[in-house]
Amino acid sequence: MNSHQLHQILKMRQQIFIIEQKCIYEDIDEFDKVSHHIQAINNGKLLAYSRVLPAGSLYAEVSIGRVMVSKTHRNRGLGRKLMQKSHEWCESKYRHCPIRLNAQYYLESFYHSFHYQTVSKPYDDEGVLHIEMYRPGIL
Repeated sequence: MNSHQLHQILKMRQQIFIIEQKCIYEDIDEFDKVSHHIQAINNGKLLAYSRVLPAGSLYAEVSIGRVMVSKTHRNRGLGRKLMQKSHEWCESKYRHCPIRLNAQYYLESFYHSFHYQTVSKPYDDEGVLHIEMYRPGIL
């Protein structure tokens, strides 16, 4: 990843998670340094992004987080493609690994479609309702 790509990622994360969702929190954290960053880029422009945290960093399991699609490219199936790419990367690196993630509550059915199970009650995370979800390693 070059400095231009890093800038686009951080700018989009700020735009979506802090400004659009009105959450004041530290988005840049120590997990960025150990994560694999999945990007959907078209003509040099970042359209979607997620980060994959290795097992033992945030959770005992691998974790996918910061899943986002630019406002101008939502509702086109790009989020689904991004999650497929994230899962493909996990499978190539960790082979049959379980995955844990924190999802915004309104996206629960989206993640269910990828075989995630809800493992917590909804909770408030910086003013946005979230749930913890788990996907077994062998599907």
